[in-house]
Amino acid sequence: MTKTILILVTLLSITTLTHAAPTPIFYSPTEASGINGILVGGVTYNATFHSFHQGTATSFTFNQIWDPNGDMDFSDSTTDDPPAFWENETAAVTAATQIFIALETYGLTIYFNHGSDAFAIPYQFDDADPEFILATGDAAIAPSIDTIISDAHIHSSSIFLPTPVPSGPVATYVSFTVVPEPTSLAFLALTSLPLFTRIRRK
Repeated sequence: MTKTILILVTLLSITTLTHAAPTPIFYSPTEASGINGILVGGVTYNATFHSFHQGTATSFTFNQIWDPNGDMDFSDSTTDDPPAFWENETAAVTAATQIFIALETYGLTIYFNHGSDAFAIPYQFDDADPEFILATGDAAIAPSIDTIISDAHIHSSSIFLPTPVPSGPVATYVSFTVVPEPTSLAFLALTSLPLFTRIRRK
């Protein structure tokens, strides 16, 4: 019985390992297309960059991602949801800080971003003007200048930085998907306890 309990404790411990630092999704040795393992409020997310590569198929504005018809209703978005941390500035800043650190740690820029690491995480409409949104992120186009801002003022149908020329630096929005928690192994271990006990008694 002691051996059985030890096995179960080992299985359960696998599901409670310390959260690892966020890691980039490499598009090239010097560019990232996203960041995996962003931890916000006890939930793990994977982040995807949506670069605004002006005049190309890879161009993504806020509306193209979250509100295609511009009615401020996210039911028509590509995800059928608002941005992940909508109306939660604290969570958005937490996520932005982890992305910021991961890009800086690995010395990466964002793919299709013309050598820039600037990004924005939108979190609410501007109360004073609903055509604008507020976002947090790195607003400095140059990778050598790293500054997290918490209230960038962005036109929802445009990009969040001054409009660049097509060959110039560009902006990147970030979307997030929740990573399922590894609870199935723990559930299997707990539900198997009666079976192990019966086998041991025989």
